[in-house]
Amino acid sequence: MALEYHQRGPSSPYTFDVVLTACPFCDHDFKPHESRPEHIGEHTPSDAGLTPLGEGGDASGPLFESDPAVATDGGEARER
Repeated sequence: MALEYHQRGPSSPYTFDVVLTACPFCDHDFKPHESRPEHIGEHTPSDAGLTPLGEGGDASGPLFESDPAVATDGGEARER
């Protein structure tokens, strides 16, 4: 991702602004005062590798594969 770091000024030596210089979805180079949220809002979820809004995968199964060594009840991990 293309970012720039700008120090705010001598009165704020430890305060920096992080500026997105290129769109992470289409590599569009932003002009200094161009609206980043407005441009990024024009992209669709698929531009970011996501499924379209309202469409999803099969939600009937578990989100992750089961691992018996991982505690799922808030307790210590144990073998089954």
